[in-house]
Amino acid sequence: MTQTDTYSSTIQLIVAFALAKLIIHFVANHHYGIHGDELYYIALSKHLQWGYLDNSPLIALIAKVSAWCFGNSTFAWRIVPSLISACTVGLVGLITRDLGGRHFAISVACLGMICSPALLATSYFLQPVVFDIFFWTLLSFMLIRFIQSQKPWYLHGAALTTGIGILNKYTIALYVIALILGLLFTPQRKLLNLDSLLKFFLICLAVSAPNLIWQFYHHFPVFNYLGIVSKHNMYPGAGEFLFQLTFFHGAGMAVWLAGFSYLLFDTKEIGKYHFLAIAFLLVVVTLIVLHGKIYYSLGAFPVLFAVGGICWENMLQRFKYIPQAFICTLIVLTSLIALPVVLPVLPFNLTKVYIQLMRRYTTLTQPFQWDDGKLHSLPQFYADMLGWQELADKTANACKQISEGQWKQSVILTDAYAVAGALTFYLPANSPRVISADNSLLLWSPSTLSQDYVIYISRESEATVSTLANSVKLSGTVTNADASAGGVSVYILNKPKKTLKQNYKSARQRFLR
Repeated sequence: MTQTDTYSSTIQLIVAFALAKLIIHFVANHHYGIHGDELYYIALSKHLQWGYLDNSPLIALIAKVSAWCFGNSTFAWRIVPSLISACTVGLVGLITRDLGGRHFAISVACLGMICSPALLATSYFLQPVVFDIFFWTLLSFMLIRFIQSQKPWYLHGAALTTGIGILNKYTIALYVIALILGLLFTPQRKLLNLDSLLKFFLICLAVSAPNLIWQFYHHFPVFNYLGIVSKHNMYPGAGEFLFQLTFFHGAGMAVWLAGFSYLLFDTKEIGKYHFLAIAFLLVVVTLIVLHGKIYYSLGAFPVLFAVGGICWENMLQRFKYIPQAFICTLIVLTSLIALPVVLPVLPFNLTKVYIQLMRRYTTLTQPFQWDDGKLHSLPQFYADMLGWQELADKTANACKQISEGQWKQSVILTDAYAVAGALTFYLPANSPRVISADNSLLLWSPSTLSQDYVIYISRESEATVSTLANSVKLSGTVTNADASAGGVSVYILNKPKKTLKQNYKSARQRFLR
């Protein structure tokens, strides 16, 4: 086989794995419903600007373009994220090839990515995480190409990737700092002279400048938001954090841990990329110290999968095909066990039965622990796809109880961004205005609550809500026990009292501080 044939077959193999990743998500993407976070970002897309209080602006633009191109179905909203996650798998295959991996190494690396429960569960939602993983992987790819060729345009490409990545999610800045520090601790630091670093940061600054200017003009609300999140985040502790970090890739753990060890201890060819292992350690330590969420680190894993594939190929190169086939089969089979728990591939009722059996015969609990710290019958991201249409229907019914002539003096108020996103998406266009003091929704909500009629959406009890207005009527409650919106009630408030107005004002001030 000629070198051209080998190159061609390698590219075909990488494309095949990328397509397999895409097909898996296309099979599952239409099930259940739109996730609450997706509905929030769709709501942001109706108010495009260079920044938001809680996230970067790119996801809103992607949602806008996605609606133009593909429409408003559940499947349509997930086309772009699924394509990007498939591209990430393709990048891992290219990194594996560039580092010297052959067909088996590429197969192990790509299978590890495709079969990882953590990556399966985060690779199809219309949210910044899937794009963050892609940009981190592309950054690693560019730096590896730069080290191999020492061509400046690869470093410029890495800078451009970082700038666009900042417009998607600020966490890429943590990875860039970790990579630079990692390079400074290795012989490859000679490639980073002052001139190249200056050009790198100038390109990053030029690309991300509109968002940075927006943040400056609004007194950097992202830092205030991080403080709010840290107070309400259920941090599991360093030990539990490391335990989940190790095992949340399932059988892929055997791949990325091999890659991490190989990067850390190899003294030959792979040793020149030692900085990638140092960067990974720095990211993990930083997240532990700052009580960050585990999924913030997901972008640091793809390059470890790539090197892990090479490590396994080198360990098994003296054997024939049986051990290699066994490794690939083991990765796939173990992921099939977790697949219905992390991806909506089965009808909902079958999924519930499967989860009940899994909980009965295993000790697995982590996927069923919600943000409230309690164990539930479903993973939270499944529950977050359910109940929104029911909530919108009950809200629409409440609106009908107010005459259309009074709608100008009416608003729909909620204290949850996902609820506001759902109502913005599902309610008829002529409904009263949906407002909220939660997250970036307050940017286009009024500064004070002055309306005579308020459709109030809340989990608060009827007794509590009855103190908020002269007249309070419970119009309906979401009855879907499987939905995270289950138990949310719709109230009709006439002549809101000072307490509700002050609560609304205080909630706004919390985010605008």
